[in-house]
Amino acid sequence: MPKGLTVLAAIRTGEEERVRDVLRSIGDDIPGRTLKDAAGRPHIDFCSSRTTHFARFAVLDDPDRGPERKRLLYSSNYDGDLDGHLAELIAITSDMDAIWGRCEAYTGVAGFGAFIRAHAREPEAFYIAFRDETVERIRQSIALRCHVQPLLDAASAGLLATILPGLSTGEPAWIGAISRVFRVAGRNIGAAIERLIRALPIVADLPRAVVRYGFTNVFLGARRITGAGDIGRGWR
Repeated sequence: MPKGLTVLAAIRTGEEERVRDVLRSIGDDIPGRTLKDAAGRPHIDFCSSRTTHFARFAVLDDPDRGPERKRLLYSSNYDGDLDGHLAELIAITSDMDAIWGRCEAYTGVAGFGAFIRAHAREPEAFYIAFRDETVERIRQSIALRCHVQPLLDAASAGLLATILPGLSTGEPAWIGAISRVFRVAGRNIGAAIERLIRALPIVADLPRAVVRYGFTNVFLGARRITGAGDIGRGWR
């Protein structure tokens, strides 16, 4: 199951707009297509991440330190353990100091793990689109769908038995396994069962959430969850 990380760190006085500028330039070019035209511009290569489901930066008000003060929010959902996630974040970030160096108590990459742990907040809840799936398995599923969908669109039901066995020829083993599932159970039945299994933990969690937070808060929170695809990344 993916894990959640929420970090709030005070931004140094006078560095607020610089943080916004850096994050804006990163968010405007997540794939890094214009990096060659902007040498030295900080970039986080989330597209190459193998474990990050979702990541977001935001600059928020910091009323505890004063009306003009700001703090940096970093929120993510990731596979594996925290050390692995932070190591990957360091590896895919071209200039850590351009972002984190503008926060109070940040001392450099060597102390990044301790800094994050000191400023992490335990989330009361976070959204998981696919409870038991890793980023790698989600990407494999997307690749399979891209491979199979044109064939399914073009073929009649009677031809599926001849099309699906051919999908495993020269392809990874997992495609062959999916093909066997299709043949044995049928595409619609298998999909319905999988959706039911995925929904069971949500059904079990819903009453507890209503008791803890109230129906109105749960309803409003659910409405704010936007369909950002299987893997979402956003910046404000």
